Amino acid sequence: MAESAAVTLIDVAIAGTSDWGPNEEVVGQPRRTVARSRADLRRYVTLLGRWTQRDFEARYRRSSLRSLWSVLQPFYFVAVYALIFGVIFQQTGGDLPYLSYILGGVVVYRPVAAALSANTCIVDNHHSITQTAFPVEIVPLAQVLCKMVYVAVTTIGLLVVGVVQGVQFGAPIVLLP
Repeated sequence: MAESAAVTLIDVAIAGTSDWGPNEEVVGQPRRTVARSRADLRRYVTLLGRWTQRDFEARYRRSSLRSLWSVLQPFYFVAVYALIFGVIFQQTGGDLPYLSYILGGVVVYRPVAAALSANTCIVDNHHSITQTAFPVEIVPLAQVLCKMVYVAVTTIGLLVVGVVQGVQFGAPIVLLP
């Protein structure tokens, strides 16, 4: 009897508790699968959109420029990097114009650094997760989508700067997702 109870608790831990309310019986519930998770995410697409919007607005809430800062910030970093590495240390971008070279690095580096520093999103939002019933996957997924807005803005900026500087775009750039 104790062994079957242990298996049931493990199944519950794997499945997550967001499917059941606090007073409902969890024994005998089906295990959560990838297909079931996708179906849950489709049902909660509006919540995902609002959670992403909330994260995006919270990130720039104290800025006087608000969400316009998300467009200006990558170019601010490029200007600082170009000043430090291009002017002071006399670095070059090889075959590429140095401004495009630096912006290409910022497009990749900033979202990866932000994703690595935001690894506590579930712990940070534990009050919302424990008090409401929704798939827990929405919390980190909303953070990823918030970072994708940043990637989209900086990629468009990279393409514009590249066209202005006469960079030849090959298949890898065209095949970006």
